[in-house]
Amino acid sequence: MTAVLLGVAAGLAALAWATAGRLSPSSEAARPALPGRVAWAWERPEDLRFLDPERDAVAVLAQTVRIDGAGIAVLGRRQPLVLPAGIAEVAVTRIEVEAGTELGGAAVEEAAEAIAASAGDGAREIQVDFDARRSERPFYAALLSALRRRLPRTPISITALASWCLGDRWLDRAWGGTPPIDDAVPMLFRMAADDRRVRAHLAAGGDFASPLCRQSVGLATDEPWPALPSGWARTRRLYLFHPRPWNAVAWASASTRGRSPTEPR
Repeated sequence: MTAVLLGVAAGLAALAWATAGRLSPSSEAARPALPGRVAWAWERPEDLRFLDPERDAVAVLAQTVRIDGAGIAVLGRRQPLVLPAGIAEVAVTRIEVEAGTELGGAAVEEAAEAIAASAGDGAREIQVDFDARRSERPFYAALLSALRRRLPRTPISITALASWCLGDRWLDRAWGGTPPIDDAVPMLFRMAADDRRVRAHLAAGGDFASPLCRQSVGLATDEPWPALPSGWARTRRLYLFHPRPWNAVAWASASTRGRSPTEPR
C-alpha cells in the first residue's frame, strides 16, 4: 500500500481514478461504477490508508473558488492527504460567493475553467459543492453547462440541499433538456428549517421528487440519520461526512451503519 501526499499547490494526485457508473450525458453507455461508499475528505489533514479500494472511494476537497466584487480567487488544498494506492477519487470544488456579488458571464467562464482544471490529466469525476441562493441559481446552471462543455466525457456530480430534491426541483427545470450533471447528492444533514419535513417524508417511505437525486445520499457521522427507505443501502451510493479527521474506527462504524447483515458492506 503506497501513499500520496497532496501539498499546498499539488491539488489532486492522479491515482487510479474510477469512472462513474450511471447513464449520463457524459458518456454514450454506462461506465463502471464507483464503489458504493465514499468518504468526503474536507480541508483537514487526512490519512485514509485504511480505506478499501474495492469497496470505498474518496471525494477530496481539491480547491475552493471564492467570488466577490474583486473577482475570483482559487484556493488549492492546503492540508495533507494520504491515500491507499488504487483508490477511486472524486475531485470536489467548493464555491463561496459573497452576498450581493454580480455574477455575469465572465464569472461563469472563469469558475468553470478553474473547476475543469482541478480534474488533472487523470480525473474521471468532478463534484461541485455550492449552496446556491435563489438569486444565484441562473449563475449555477450556466456554470454547470460551461463545465460540461469543457469536460464532455467526465462524470459531474453536485451536492444538493435536500429541499432542491423535494418540492423545489429547480434542477429539473434549469436547462430545459438533458441536464449537464450526472448526479445530485442530497445532503441529509445540516438541513436547518427543512430538517423535520425531510425526515418525516423519508420516514413515511417517500423518495426524492427529482430523478437527479435518486442515485446517492449524503450523511454525516455527528447527526442522527433519517430513516431511509428500505433498499437504499443496496441501490444508492453513500457519501459520508465526518467533522473531524477520519480514522478506521469511525469509518467502519459509519460505512456499515443502518445496513442489515444481508446487505453489502
